[in-house]
Amino acid sequence: FDVEKNNENVFESYRKGNLVAFSNVGSCYKKGIGIAIDENKGVQ
Repeated sequence: FDVEKNNENVFESYRKGNLVAFSNVGSCYKKGIGIAIDENKGVQ
């Protein structure tokens, strides 16, 4: 499992308006998966 590649796909889907990806991006920020932890962005 390639976390970096997965994050690229999740963030790209998020930018395209995918609502599931929106939730996944929030989880990435909250848990620090492939990106620095940012609680504020995680709950937006």
